Amino acid sequence: MATYLVEGIVLKYFPYRDYDRIFTLYTKEHGKIDAIGRGTGKILSKLVGHLQPVTMSRCMLAEGRRWDVLTQAKALHTYPVLHQNIEALALAGVAIEAVDRLTKTGQEEPLVYLALDELFKKLNSKHHQHGTLIYHFLWQLMTTLGFAPL
Repeated sequence: MATYLVEGIVLKYFPYRDYDRIFTLYTKEHGKIDAIGRGTGKILSKLVGHLQPVTMSRCMLAEGRRWDVLTQAKALHTYPVLHQNIEALALAGVAIEAVDRLTKTGQEEPLVYLALDELFKKLNSKHHQHGTLIYHFLWQLMTTLGFAPL
């Protein structure tokens, strides 16, 4: 199995079988990736704290048949202020849902990754008006992906 290292933003996860979870990451190099985290459903899992949604993590993955397998993870940015503000967290959820629905797995778009990271950094600041940020992000996302009107 070939392994590779990626830096990505965790978009979401869902349970799979007894103690596993399927994570969706958005990376600069590979676009959207679905990867399985073995044993991450257990309470004492070492990986689960580094793989929460709206977290930027550095992950080592091993190529698998259906999904790549998460072998290591380290949280780089957790955006703590964003997680304490319900309005900012809701806007981050809208952005994550838009990225998840508008992109395909394996579709490499570095500008989407950078725009998502920039949005999270702005939402993480205490002194920023959050109201128009999501509209700017959605417009930038649709323009980058080719959905914007002419």
